[in-house]
Amino acid sequence: MSSTWSGPAYAWHENVEDLERYGPGGYHPICLGDKFCAGRYEVIYKLGYGSFSTVWLCKDTQTQNYVSVKVAVSETGRRQNSELEILHALRNGNSEHPGKRFVTSLCDEFSLEGPNGSHRCFVFPVALNSIAIAKEASTSDNHMFAAPVARNLHTQNTLIQARQTKSWPLVEPYEYPERLKVRRYDSAPIGPNVPEYQIQPQGTVTPADTIPSDCKVLVTDFGEAFFMHTPSGAHQEYELNTPPLVRPLDSMFGYHITSAVDIWTMGMAIFDILGRSKLFQAYWPDDDTVVLEAINTFGPLPPKMWQTWPHRSQFFRDDGSWQEAKRPSESEISPTLTDRIRDSMGQGGESEAFGYPELELKSIEKMLQSMLQYEPRNRATVDQVLRSEWVREYGIPALVDTVPNINLSNLN
Repeated sequence: MSSTWSGPAYAWHENVEDLERYGPGGYHPICLGDKFCAGRYEVIYKLGYGSFSTVWLCKDTQTQNYVSVKVAVSETGRRQNSELEILHALRNGNSEHPGKRFVTSLCDEFSLEGPNGSHRCFVFPVALNSIAIAKEASTSDNHMFAAPVARNLHTQNTLIQARQTKSWPLVEPYEYPERLKVRRYDSAPIGPNVPEYQIQPQGTVTPADTIPSDCKVLVTDFGEAFFMHTPSGAHQEYELNTPPLVRPLDSMFGYHITSAVDIWTMGMAIFDILGRSKLFQAYWPDDDTVVLEAINTFGPLPPKMWQTWPHRSQFFRDDGSWQEAKRPSESEISPTLTDRIRDSMGQGGESEAFGYPELELKSIEKMLQSMLQYEPRNRATVDQVLRSEWVREYGIPALVDTVPNINLSNLN
């Protein structure tokens, strides 16, 4: 009796994109040395991949500079169209805006025809690793940026920009990345829809504690970004795909998505950048994990969230007290925001280069309290954050020190 294999067609490799996504509507098969756009961009190695694209370091044969080329899947949807609109809006925006230099710019775009369809390709300046990876790679025990650096970083979508040299980045181990064999479980021939081999993403890792205070950062990757309104002014709803541990609670409880979700996420990012660790921590977080972390940190939920929390009865009684079986022990009770700020950002016995003095910690706490409010209508606005004591007294002076010619007059 014969059986038909119904599982995946291709053998799995760690830390590479899913080969099952190579087909009509999916990824474009790419190998080292391939050339795009009439030979202008030559593939050097892979920088990364996501659900809707692969990203490659390429040599621009016209300028002799290195660039990052993002090759999208051929199936286009509202998300992909939204990203393109945002990239065009950023490129065509006010060139005098002080923030423009810190947002990645679209250098070029072209289409790539292949066996899986037509793929939009975006060319960006090349950057190093993300701020998040820099912290993980820190050679010091505290996993912190030095205070002058952290004040100037405002983790996965913020990259450290590369300073290009003649030799960078063609140095070991990037010249000879391992080529992982593509193999089908049914031993059938490999068709044109998949690459001849796979390559794990590679990149230069710069540890947080070695980054100079004059580093330049770039906000990048707008694949999950969207405009709140269409050009005609109509409101449009998108699903928020923010990672659970930094996702605002209002998005979990049926609130309409507004720009206030960005204030919450930015508050979480600021805590992560300034401190030794993230504000919320869990290995496999779900919505309930995040809600419990929030209650421990910020106190009771507002009535609407409390009453509509589907799994509340698993953890709490109606009067707000813990279910006995779920009551945390004294050692399991998470510290409040005040305690977490001091534990994660205080100087302690370490060098004064890492951590912040008490007066600055108080201004950080005041700002984060205003940004991390449960109810979106109670959160600080962008304008209020820019006028907060910490931004005015610490953030802006650090920025001016490292970018002397920046014009911040429109923030006054």
